[in-house]
Amino acid sequence: MAQAELDLAHFRQRLHEMRASIQEELDRLQEETSNANQDTSYGVKNHPAEDATELEQRERNMAVRGEMEREIGRIDHALARIEEGTYGVCEIGGELIPVERLEVRPAATLCIRHQREQDEHARDVPDPWV
Repeated sequence: MAQAELDLAHFRQRLHEMRASIQEELDRLQEETSNANQDTSYGVKNHPAEDATELEQRERNMAVRGEMEREIGRIDHALARIEEGTYGVCEIGGELIPVERLEVRPAATLCIRHQREQDEHARDVPDPWV
């Protein structure tokens, strides 16, 4: 399917809806974290495990928030590619990304082959923090 045949308005709308949904969830997590930080009983529980549970939940929220922020960045990048006229074209090989892939993953910037190569490379690179 040629780039000109993509329904860019459809993908623009989907990306904006995805972004709004993620931003809403981010705002909810931020409020939840802020409310937990306001809890005057933090650090003065009867048992250290109670604080550990709260700390674990905060760390989980931070990790989720970080991934959501990265996804918003990917969505913003896809929206910019729509404006630039490069949406639907693989950033590595220049081939067209199948519309079926874009329907499933509207923020995709790589064809399936190059995405797999990127994923395999990421698995092969050792984590310096381990």
